[in-house]
Amino acid sequence: MQFINRNTQLETDLFLLQSDQRNFIFNSMTLALYEVDKVNKSTITAVKSEMSNHSSIMPKTFLEEKSAICYLFMTNTCNLNCSYCCQKVDAQPIVTTKYEKLDIIKSNFSSNKKLKLVFFGGEPLLEYEEIEFIVSKLSAYYDDMEYHLVTNGTLLTPQMVDFIKSNAMRVTVSIDGDRSINDLNRKYIDSTSTYSKLINSIKNLLNLNIPTTFSVTADMSTINSLYDSLCYLAEFFNSRKYIVNFDLLNADIFNYLPDILKKIAHFYLFSLRNTTETYISPFKVYNLFSKKPHKLSCNRKKLYLYNETFYRCALDPFHSSKNPSTQINQSHIATECSACFAKNLCDHCSKNLSLRGIDNVCKISKSLAYLSLSIFTEFLSA
Repeated sequence: MQFINRNTQLETDLFLLQSDQRNFIFNSMTLALYEVDKVNKSTITAVKSEMSNHSSIMPKTFLEEKSAICYLFMTNTCNLNCSYCCQKVDAQPIVTTKYEKLDIIKSNFSSNKKLKLVFFGGEPLLEYEEIEFIVSKLSAYYDDMEYHLVTNGTLLTPQMVDFIKSNAMRVTVSIDGDRSINDLNRKYIDSTSTYSKLINSIKNLLNLNIPTTFSVTADMSTINSLYDSLCYLAEFFNSRKYIVNFDLLNADIFNYLPDILKKIAHFYLFSLRNTTETYISPFKVYNLFSKKPHKLSCNRKKLYLYNETFYRCALDPFHSSKNPSTQINQSHIATECSACFAKNLCDHCSKNLSLRGIDNVCKISKSLAYLSLSIFTEFLSA
């Protein structure tokens, strides 16, 4: 694979991207990409013309959005004791009843909106009866409703799987690899293995063709095995959808990421050539294919409901009072990010910049953007 690794700004939102042998003009607003032999007036004009027909992708105000995504914290407790969990801090317990949760959602999202509701935690299946109640009530209230469950998978029963199937729910399951890798960090509170139960749950989901994404987290103990873990999951479950997370609160992990991400990029390209259904976050290859710029997690379309409060970030209920630099980093987003070639291929918001450090986050975000573009161009040129 020829990796794109350099960029030069030509004009506002136009960049020359280069690998050792190839040149591209990239429109950072529309994600349009043109391979060129050399930069000249005609190629720049072509990209500028395409940009002039593109409407603003800035987030609308919340009330103007025709659809919304609500992450509903069902609980902040869990039946596991994962070593890298970012929620192991003092946070207020979830005290809202199922009736209060229902009322808050209905009063904040009109019935004519498309609403995607994500059951979140903690481990949301600890409150499975509440989930059943909320789904039954909201399905009768909203015309266009989509449900998603984020779970560690260890509490899933055949009854729950049938319920998930009957409500067309999508599921994200956390698994870090084979037994030896998964059990390094993902254990029950009594330190016993979660693996056998997890595997059975995943098989039950897949046997009913329930759309399932694997969430894989790597810390310093598993970072060097991450590529092998993705290969294992692809072979064992024939899976093609992954969310890859890194324990970025450990600064040492940044030293390993450039090489690891390149290996995953090769895996992504190989998988893509087998099926275009392949999706690996935080790469933004899908956005390049669809020409849909990635909106930062803190856009108004996505909200996190914790008790009676809506937050813009999943970390806010746990870290909001511990990061005084967050407001300062809004300035970084307004200046540095606005002039960056990767601004619409980037996940990171001011909260991430505060927790992980601006230099580290920007370096990795740009690497991911380069790699996403490299995967995209290699796939199209094959």
